Amino acid sequence: MKPRFILAVGILLAMSVAWAQAPANAPKYDVANELTIKGVIDEVKDFQCPVSGGMGAHLVVKTDKGLVTVHLALSKFMSEYGLSFARGDEVVITGVKAKVGDDENAILARKIERGNQTFVFRDKEGKPLW
Repeated sequence: MKPRFILAVGILLAMSVAWAQAPANAPKYDVANELTIKGVIDEVKDFQCPVSGGMGAHLVVKTDKGLVTVHLALSKFMSEYGLSFARGDEVVITGVKAKVGDDENAILARKIERGNQTFVFRDKEGKPLW
């Protein structure tokens, strides 16, 4: 009976790791192409995200070059750590450009600075912290 229990636990662990991974067609974070942009938050929204594979937190940021959709993290991660943004916040975003679905003007955020606060969503290699 014990070997079956161990096998069942192993299968569940393997499945949970698979569920936690981003979809196979999700854009990859390429540290070599990292950039920094400045702007003002125009909109804060959560939606089913093809990058995170779940309900994700996003910003629409108005820059000097137009609007950019910024992919942050899973909404659950944001709420667990009390992370929030508001319309009108001035932000500096470090991330990479990515095509997400039909949106060719998206950014995968590694970190966001707002005043003297820094919010980190990915490690220095670009791996999600959520």
